[in-house]
Parts: sequence; C-alpha cells; structure tokens
Amino acid sequence: MGLFTLVTVAQGQTSVALNFTLRVGGACEVRSVELPVVILRCTRGFSPADPHTVLAAGALPTAPLVWMGATPAPDGGTLNEYRVATDIQQIQAPSASPEGWVEYY
Repeated sequence: MGLFTLVTVAQGQTSVALNFTLRVGGACEVRSVELPVVILRCTRGFSPADPHTVLAAGALPTAPLVWMGATPAPDGGTLNEYRVATDIQQIQAPSASPEGWVEYY
C-alpha cells in the first residue's frame, strides 16, 4: 500500500512529503472444515501451498492438504479450497501460488 503524507508547518512554511510502501505477509483463517474439504479465507491473492505453515497447530487436520483452487471471497480476501490427501498422487499435485509477501498498491 503506497501512502502519501504531507506535513505543513504554518509559521516556517516548510513542507515535507513522505512516500513509502507497505508490505503485508499473507495470513489465513479457517472458514470451514467439512472433511475431506477445508476452506480457508486468506489475504487477497494469497494461496499457501501448505496451509499448515500459516495456521496454528490444531486448526487443520494433520493430514497433507492439496490445494484445489481459489475464488474471491464476498467479504474480501481469497477463499482457498483444499482437500485432504488420500494417496501419494494427490500429495504430489501442483502446488498453490508461492508463499511470501503480498503487495497492495
């Protein structure tokens, strides 16, 4: 998120402009767990390949989760659908978008 700030001092007529960029790490919350489907609401555009890395232990089933897709959440953010992996082929399915920083402008 780029923010612009203008500070004016009336007596000295000095103006200072500051520009900076804010980087936000991706975050998720559990929307629903109806096995074998798990739905997470995450920061807009964030789809963790392994949701166990962004949520507290115990919030999700301990089995590996396979990312199935993402849709915009009606209340903001991104809804990510995962399924509990039942065999090794599912565990090796293509991963979600890379984990890391999410930028807002």
